[in-house]
Amino acid sequence: AWNLIGSWLHIARGDPAGLDYRDTSWLTAGVHWRRSDRSSWHAFYDRRQSVIEGRNALADCSFGYDRALSRGVTVRAALFVGLSDTAEDFGFSAGLSLAGPRR
Repeated sequence: AWNLIGSWLHIARGDPAGLDYRDTSWLTAGVHWRRSDRSSWHAFYDRRQSVIEGRNALADCSFGYDRALSRGVTVRAALFVGLSDTAEDFGFSAGLSLAGPRR
């Protein structure tokens, strides 16, 4: 099954003494493909405004895979590719998701 995923956040920031931070927006759009009951793939585009006026927004794409090892344990991995000069050139993340018992 395919799913389209999207979100938009607006973050209102305070201004610490001597600093002028601006409110920012964060946009995420992507697709998620559940290949089976135990595995899925996803691809996302993220764009985050800089808190400092005049700095470029951070933009990147990520591609990932999730694999359920059991009912409550999932292994996750993703590769990131930066699309702007303020983003990472590339990156990799890996993690483990543990779910508690269902009630």
